[in-house]
Amino acid sequence: MNIRFRPALAVLLLAAASCGGGESQDVTPAEAGESAAAIDPDVGPGGSTAQSSLVPRADAGADDIGATERGATDPLAERRLAEIGTSRSRLVFETVERDLGMVYQDEDVPVEFPFRVDGPDPVILVGQGIGDHLPVSCGCTDAHVRPDWLGDAYDVTIHGERWDLEQPIPAGAEGTVVATFHGNRYERTKRSTVTVRGNMQGGPYLLEVIAHVKPVFESSPTQIMFGRTLAGSLRVSDPSVLVEVRAKDAFEVKRWKNLPVGVSVEQVGEPQEESDGRTLQSFRFTLGPDAKVGMLNAAAIAETSLRADYEIVMSGQVVGPVRFRPENRLMFGFWDAGSAQTRTVKVDLQVSGGELPEPQVTLEGSLAEHCTVEIVEVRAQESFEIRVTAGADTPPGNYDGVLKMDFGDGAFPAHQLTMRAVVREATP
Repeated sequence: MNIRFRPALAVLLLAAASCGGGESQDVTPAEAGESAAAIDPDVGPGGSTAQSSLVPRADAGADDIGATERGATDPLAERRLAEIGTSRSRLVFETVERDLGMVYQDEDVPVEFPFRVDGPDPVILVGQGIGDHLPVSCGCTDAHVRPDWLGDAYDVTIHGERWDLEQPIPAGAEGTVVATFHGNRYERTKRSTVTVRGNMQGGPYLLEVIAHVKPVFESSPTQIMFGRTLAGSLRVSDPSVLVEVRAKDAFEVKRWKNLPVGVSVEQVGEPQEESDGRTLQSFRFTLGPDAKVGMLNAAAIAETSLRADYEIVMSGQVVGPVRFRPENRLMFGFWDAGSAQTRTVKVDLQVSGGELPEPQVTLEGSLAEHCTVEIVEVRAQESFEIRVTAGADTPPGNYDGVLKMDFGDGAFPAHQLTMRAVVREATP
């Protein structure tokens, strides 16, 4: 009786699509109906005939189909198969799929597929290119054959556990295809395959791995947003955010490898075990008075007692008693000679009950001699607009400069913005 099976292209979730794959939904494994996968002996070596039972499923992802094609179109492998001729034997695998269950991103999981050579002839397998490793799709690496049939006669200390694919595997031999699944670049469910090619009947065979990958750490919220807050003593209270971290296990923070200036962290409460086996720990992040004025876009990175670093991104804006928009640069960009260009700086008081004097403005640099300044009071002693105009007589060229603002009495700090402009020849 001929038994055919349909491969369930190994499910592994791709968080980073560097191998051409992507996130995928769970794929139901093929129902083989037998404990061992036997291949139709009527199919020719290398799976070169239309009768091959190892065709990609309709629901296979592009990544898996690509892996099948790579395994079946390797020119060096094809040349090698043509040289060695056909074996009348086939490979019978104990299983053609392994479900690793839940795997964390910091784990490297060994995967084994025991097999035996069923038939009267030895079998020769061909690797990827000229190597002795078997072709794999994203997620698995370094797939090879372990010569279990040699037992103690094989000196692992000399030869390693990798069988030289130049050598035939004897009839009746029992061995193992060994690979390693790496979870560090994936999330949720990921699929991968190992392609086994050779001169046996019914090849190539696709061995499948299923892994449901979870991050070592999951944060709620996923990002810390402090919002907009006043600097230092101007604020009533320091903004803080409580972050719940679910980890594969209880952990300690050995040190903070990166923590923005002015940000402090404290652990809140004791670790709590979750129903899924993970551990919940809470941390409070506080933006203190030492935080620098300006935009905050940075990551806090902690070295932990687990094998992975914990990282969370944070954002916010710290403003002084006076807010400037734009804050750092006044860009004129490109324009054609013969026309004037105006840019505006908005200056707003940020504290209640104060009085903002009219700023004293000076310009410096190569752009300064071509500019005029107008100061407009928008709200009495609270808000001003500084309008800087580069005149129509500004000759073509590259210009830069500095706009300086001073409030005279020292109650408010001075501020400055860089300026830049490129004037082009006017087109006829």
